[in-house]
Amino acid sequence: FYVKMDTTKRPFQVYRRRISSSSQRNNGIQTPTTTKPNTNSNNNDDELIYQELDPTFTVSLSKSSDNRYLLLSSSSSETSEVRYLDLNDEETTTKGDTEDASTSTTTIVQCIAKRQKGVFYDVAHWNGWWLVSTNMGGTPNRRLMSVKVAGRQAAVAEEEEE
Repeated sequence: FYVKMDTTKRPFQVYRRRISSSSQRNNGIQTPTTTKPNTNSNNNDDELIYQELDPTFTVSLSKSSDNRYLLLSSSSSETSEVRYLDLNDEETTTKGDTEDASTSTTTIVQCIAKRQKGVFYDVAHWNGWWLVSTNMGGTPNRRLMSVKVAGRQAAVAEEEEE
């Protein structure tokens, strides 16, 4: 996975690098065949999995502490939003990795909670739960919320209503 910058040097696109299932021999050592970095959006094998359209937001990547999820954070000076991709999900990690284009599909990135103006949040994964640190609800300091991973965005919204 890697991030590309726009002409103003703002990180705004997240790509998934494809490593083919075939390998090449290199002096007796097998190395995976990789595609070239995305230099031309019309001619590449890498998959665009997220693009931030709002020019006031930047994108960054990180992994959860247990290395299970890739976290895509999008933030501005007053708002944030986090999306995730399950790296242990067999369907997620193998989509499009075959040479048969007919079996290739698109990687789906899930949103933990949609952005709301003035709301910041950070997440950590622990034992099937998202631990969310947020200023949601107008708290002067952050509060800690726990949300089941399977509940995704709806669970965060339900928690706020209680």
